[in-house]
Amino acid sequence: PGFHPGNRGSNPLGDAIFLMSFTMTQFFSGFFNRFYRIKIGGIMKYFLSLLLTFSIYAFSQEDEPSREPAPGVTQLTVVKVKTNYIQDYLDGLEKTWVAANKIQQEMGLIDGYNVHVGNNSYVYLTINYPNYASLDPWTDEQQAEFEEKFRQVISEDDQTARAQGYEDIREIVRVEMVNRIILTKPMCGYSRTIHSCIFYSVHK
Repeated sequence: PGFHPGNRGSNPLGDAIFLMSFTMTQFFSGFFNRFYRIKIGGIMKYFLSLLLTFSIYAFSQEDEPSREPAPGVTQLTVVKVKTNYIQDYLDGLEKTWVAANKIQQEMGLIDGYNVHVGNNSYVYLTINYPNYASLDPWTDEQQAEFEEKFRQVISEDDQTARAQGYEDIREIVRVEMVNRIILTKPMCGYSRTIHSCIFYSVHK
């Protein structure tokens, strides 16, 4: 007695139970297989789409320029000063170079000027111009206006005497025209970074 695969034909009830079990097993097996195929296929499509999106974004980022020139141009003068003469040299600059550039800025000929002192007896002088055209020779009117204002600060004789005194305490190493670079790609969470310390030298 009892059901056995070898004698299914001798037990109609057993055969019916076997067929029903087999049919249900095949149905649920096909259903779950199809379900998981759809589920896994959908996940794979999602990840592939995500990967493709990031790939396109990275490629487009590579095509974008990472830097651009900032407006204006800077004249950089590097000066080597004798040891222990830095203060004397700076005192002279205030009466000559600084005073002259202050007048030029008031006249709208330059954007600004700066004096930087290193820890190695070097002095770095910078003059910021709006563009290269600003380096063209002055007109007679500009020259006359500057001369009038500059002579109110220092006489011609005093200027000559200070210039001669410079010869003994300093040496002009080089003069360059440099351009500031703006880094346009995001860095550290910021969308735009301006690096004034990065120069591309353009020797003139």
